[in-house]
Amino acid sequence: MRLDLSERLRCPSAHQPTPLVIVADEVLERDLVRGTAGCPVCRAEVRIARGDLWFEDAAAPAGTRVEEGAGAGTGVAPSHDIAGLERLMALLGLSEPGGAILLTGGYARFALPLAATLDFSVVTFADRGEGPAPGDGHERGFALAAVRGAPAAVPFSDGTFRAAALDAGLGPALVQDVLRCTVPGGRVVAPVALPRPDGVQELARDGREWVGETVPAAPMVTLGRRS
Repeated sequence: MRLDLSERLRCPSAHQPTPLVIVADEVLERDLVRGTAGCPVCRAEVRIARGDLWFEDAAAPAGTRVEEGAGAGTGVAPSHDIAGLERLMALLGLSEPGGAILLTGGYARFALPLAATLDFSVVTFADRGEGPAPGDGHERGFALAAVRGAPAAVPFSDGTFRAAALDAGLGPALVQDVLRCTVPGGRVVAPVALPRPDGVQELARDGREWVGETVPAAPMVTLGRRS
């Protein structure tokens, strides 16, 4: 996980928005490889191992080394699926490098090729088997991190991601939380099976997917009393 992205970690528990405090055990150049993230409010702790976040129902690995070939059998997109990768990049407006991308559910299969294509930080929020194997991003030198386990919310602060891909299996609460984590005007793509949520302006759709942009929240108006 890139160090600048780790600074935007937020506790996913149901209390006031609170940044996680990072204790780094291993840093390699721009990447946080191993450490602990703790919440000063609820005292929850999250392990960081091989650049990934490991929540309660995911057993974090004890070591930091991934054996060669560890990615076999996962949901990683085949290297020949160039058309699928190019389609996703076009829908998300990724013509220029930089920033962070969030891929949920089945879209996590594009994480490795996307991280290798341009200088993006890619985060996956997916069930087991839908994304890269543990440590793949760290071992291969990519800006890639996975949220492992099933936190109730996306553990990043508002406006962290420039674009996001929504899986059809996400519940309404998680969909809204992904939108919270996406910058105003950021691109969002989803299968047509997922209804367009509030807070997204649709730009286009075909028989497979729709694409839209997050709508900036209306500015708060202060009410005063006439004298």
